[in-house]
Parts: sequence; C-alpha cells; structure tokens
Amino acid sequence: EVVSKQLSGACQLVVDTGLFCTVAEHIWQSRKYGEFLCSSNGRYMGTAVPMAIGASIGAPHQPTVLVTGDGGIGMYFAEFRIAIERALPVLVLFFSDGGFGSIGSVAEKQQIDASIVRINNPSWAASLRSLGMDGVIASCLEHVSDGLNSWDKSGGPIFIECRFDPDQYRCMVDKIR
Repeated sequence: EVVSKQLSGACQLVVDTGLFCTVAEHIWQSRKYGEFLCSSNGRYMGTAVPMAIGASIGAPHQPTVLVTGDGGIGMYFAEFRIAIERALPVLVLFFSDGGFGSIGSVAEKQQIDASIVRINNPSWAASLRSLGMDGVIASCLEHVSDGLNSWDKSGGPIFIECRFDPDQYRCMVDKIR
C-alpha cells in the first residue's frame, strides 16, 4: 500500500517467490496488463531479479518495483550491476525475516531443526552499496516511506531492506493457503 500510494500506482511490480508472493498475488492492484510479474506457478527462487531488470529495460520511464527475500537475492546478485550501470529506475524491496521463511515453516511442520534455515547476518545493504546502489534499512513503514521519498528515479536503483518478525511472516498466509 505504501509503495503503490507513493508511486501513484504507476509502476511495474516484479515479485520473487516466498510467502510475500502469495500475499502480492492476492492484494496487488495493477493498472494494466503486464505490470505484475512473478514466478507464479513455477516458484523459482531468485528469478525476479533478472525479470525486474529486463522489465525496467523494456519500460525505462516507469519505476519497476522488485520484491525479493533472503533466499532469492543472492542467486542473480551480479545482475544488479546492470541496473546500476544503466541507472534503471528499479526499487529493490528486500524482505528479510533473517531466514528462509517459507522453507522454515515447512521445516517446523516436519519437526526439522529450523536453525538450518536461519541466516546470521541477512543484510545485503553493504554489498549493494559496494556496487554503487543507495539504500536504507527499514524497520517500520515510515522508514520505507522515507526511502521512497529520497529516491531519485532518474538516478538509478535504490535498495530498501525491510526487516520484520519471522513468526508474523510465517503466519501471514495461513488462511490463504
């Protein structure tokens, strides 16, 4: 809601797989066909990064919002250089619960030690800064809003790391699935 409101709904949304994908599939309101892209039935982790960069190259005057998580961001990390070098208007929303939430919930149900899907330092902010991408760490919606307000879309991509409670994250789709 914050992103849609601040971008006036005029954006492409590209969502990686994860519990947040299930939520996006149910609540995101696209203005027209082709403005919502995701792995959907395939659920291939990480594919949203190259999809978002490709979508932004195809529509460079429209912001592209990429939503990815702990499991998907590293798969195609080098491709972020393309967005940076071409100054593409890509907003990277990195949703972090400090682990692999959708996989963690399966591990928990199967009584597998959930510590194997936890990440000690899940932040990617410093790594993206080292490539030349500005970013903020957001622990609340106000920080997300501040990051969006500071973003110069003509200046290239921005990274907003959204940290949240893993227990709340795991439960957010219980009644949907």
